[in-house]
Amino acid sequence: MRLSFSQGSTGGRRVSRSKWATLKLKRSWWLFNELINRVDIWNSTSGINAPIRVSDSRTEIQFLTPAGLMVPTDEWALLLGDALHNARAALDAVTWDLAHLDGAVPRAPNLVGFPITRTEGAWAKAVKNLESVPDEFLDRIRTVQPWVEPPQGEDAVHWLLLLARLDNDHKHRGSVTAVPTGESLALEKLDVRLGQPTEEGGYLRFLHDVVGAPPAAGEPFAEFSFGAVIDSGPSVDALGHFDLHAAVRYDRHTIPMTFLQSTLVPHLEAVIGMIESGTWSQESWVTPTAASDAGPPKSVDPPQ
Repeated sequence: MRLSFSQGSTGGRRVSRSKWATLKLKRSWWLFNELINRVDIWNSTSGINAPIRVSDSRTEIQFLTPAGLMVPTDEWALLLGDALHNARAALDAVTWDLAHLDGAVPRAPNLVGFPITRTEGAWAKAVKNLESVPDEFLDRIRTVQPWVEPPQGEDAVHWLLLLARLDNDHKHRGSVTAVPTGESLALEKLDVRLGQPTEEGGYLRFLHDVVGAPPAAGEPFAEFSFGAVIDSGPSVDALGHFDLHAAVRYDRHTIPMTFLQSTLVPHLEAVIGMIESGTWSQESWVTPTAASDAGPPKSVDPPQ
């Protein structure tokens, strides 16, 4: 999936940065930070400790679903919903300020908000309640709409459409997930003796979504091969420990929370800056990492 936004400068009138939009965007960033920290704490105190057994073919070990596994995805979903809602509210806040610029009074204040539209026809309808926003600023809001410069590629999605979709989904039942990755696997108390190499080589393969749709306790959810036949072992108390990485589902994609924090929030800051000043300040293309990859660094700076 590729996420994009426009780049360039329109020039013209500038206004001061919206205080409320800035506060909302900072709040969004810190809520993402809180979510990521809670996932880290859960991993350090719990994680998934899966019993291990050898497969019948003795070419791999299997990780079994532990009894009583409880992952706090509902708690994480609440935090994600608040983070997304504050990010969306930052756009509404800057639109509110522009609708009251120079003492203007909108005809329907309760309907003033930042429009996110898929088509030019939808735009014409969406801006009927923004008649008090000066034309120059309204044109900048139009410029960032997804249909003006749509991202290219089969899996491409525009940042604003992603934000609107995730915010509306939140109601966030089921959109938050947590996935183990090969990078987080640690084998504990494992003592095996390996024999002849296998044709398939080494691998880690997940058979089930151990968080969203786990098999019954004691049934395998993943398999790991050393690339060789297991002659003896493992010991009876061997465990496979997996950390989980929180992510959000979007259509066929799984987007890591760390990626949303480190790219969505700075992008919205750039959108607001462009609307207020007429100038972009960020790069134009960002390609997210799949949830199974290492992902971007967690240390990012909050909005200024």
